[in-house]
Amino acid sequence: MGKGKILIYDYGTTALKTVLFDEDLNIIDKVSLELTYEYPKEKYIEFEPGKYWEMVIKSTKMILDKNDCRDSLEVISITSQAETLIPVDFNGRPLRKAIVWLDERAEEESRELQEKLKMDTFYIHTGLSTIDPILPLSKIIWLKLHEGETYKNTYKFLLLKDFIINKLSGEMVTDFSVASCTGYFDIRKKEWWTDVLDLAGIDRNKLPEVEDSAYCPGYLREEVKRTLGLSRDVKVMNGMLDQCGSAIGAGNIETGILTETTGTAMVLAFTLDKIEDLKVKDKIPVVCHGIRDKYLILPYSPTAGIILKWFKDNFCSEEMNLAKEQNRDVYQIIDEMVEKREIILPELIVLPHFCGIITPISNPNMKGAIFGLDLKVDKIDIAKAIMESIGFMLKEQIDFLSSKGFKINEIISLGGGARSNIWLQIKSNILNRRILALENEESASFGCAVIAAVADGLINKPDVVKQKVRIREEFIPDPKEVDIYEQKYKKYLQFCRMFLPSIKL
Repeated sequence: MGKGKILIYDYGTTALKTVLFDEDLNIIDKVSLELTYEYPKEKYIEFEPGKYWEMVIKSTKMILDKNDCRDSLEVISITSQAETLIPVDFNGRPLRKAIVWLDERAEEESRELQEKLKMDTFYIHTGLSTIDPILPLSKIIWLKLHEGETYKNTYKFLLLKDFIINKLSGEMVTDFSVASCTGYFDIRKKEWWTDVLDLAGIDRNKLPEVEDSAYCPGYLREEVKRTLGLSRDVKVMNGMLDQCGSAIGAGNIETGILTETTGTAMVLAFTLDKIEDLKVKDKIPVVCHGIRDKYLILPYSPTAGIILKWFKDNFCSEEMNLAKEQNRDVYQIIDEMVEKREIILPELIVLPHFCGIITPISNPNMKGAIFGLDLKVDKIDIAKAIMESIGFMLKEQIDFLSSKGFKINEIISLGGGARSNIWLQIKSNILNRRILALENEESASFGCAVIAAVADGLINKPDVVKQKVRIREEFIPDPKEVDIYEQKYKKYLQFCRMFLPSIKL
């Protein structure tokens, strides 16, 4: 077999996906292993760090054994969620369980930071629009206050991706995109922000070095090679934030393309060449891109697909039993129900802010709601209204970006929501715009593989991704429904305004 195979670890919220690519960036195989977290207290979410590594070893062996590619594996890289914190000693051994990115124990610490820091200053340096409990900045302060010995004995505070890089290569390094999510990284200077570290009482020496996503920390450690049965040297690349990987993997590498990911949350991504194009007063979240010298605007909402899951878990026991009997995905059954319900109920409005709202304005205390219920409304109507509400939220975000001068020429849908044709059609009708869905669902791994391949010299430049992106289907607005949804969207905004007076119609 030829040389040039690329192995990507994609750490999401609920699973590790290990994906093998050939030298032409085609997917050969993939393995998915689920993550099960620990919840020791309210708002505490933890995970045993060693299990992260065990999953890497297990999935890698499965891939290598099945595909007989030990003699052709060239490069390994990682794409990951960002804010999971793992303090380690000099030898890289974890000093406690990982504090998962969703963990909110540092609420008090984040509130105190908000009182000490001007948000304009915080945004200018970090690109982050809020100081959240999930930020490593807040979590490290919590550790210093509540687990002083852990803080004292920490050699480096690593994020999940950095921890796996260390296990693979022995080096302690992070990248610009993941570092952008810490709350203590200056995205303009591309270095740790010493002023906020001094304010928080965090020792700069306890942080890893920061390099580009295409940086090579080294080769697989000999011990790891023996464990995996490898004899040849394999490069380890620095990797990137999963949202950056997804954007690159969808061809979102230049201004004008917007990718929207409807997963647990909703995240929009828009490539930016000049960070100066952002205005401080707008506080649009932005991170360093996985492509050198570019940035990625990342407006997001904490709730999207999770609302449909809430609906499924609480109201769809019949559909879940049917899915089990037929060995099907229950969401496919919900899709079929909604697709058959052709009527649009103008008065049935769902506010999808079950976990607050971040952009276009921030209100973490915002709640969800369902308006317009009567005795004729059934659960199929509510399921459709939930899908519509995510479409309205998407339109609100896109309208906001457009009002700030960002020209959006193309919209590509990613994430679990992009598997639902009826949901994509509803979004297209609400936006009155064409929406594209991709054949390849592993866009984060693919984007990460592209940058690894460029860095290793397997391909010349990231532009090759445009030739590789395949469109599964395009969704065109239905003129009969566009006007109905335009009126319904106005009602949605009116209800939002009841809670958020600054939203403009």
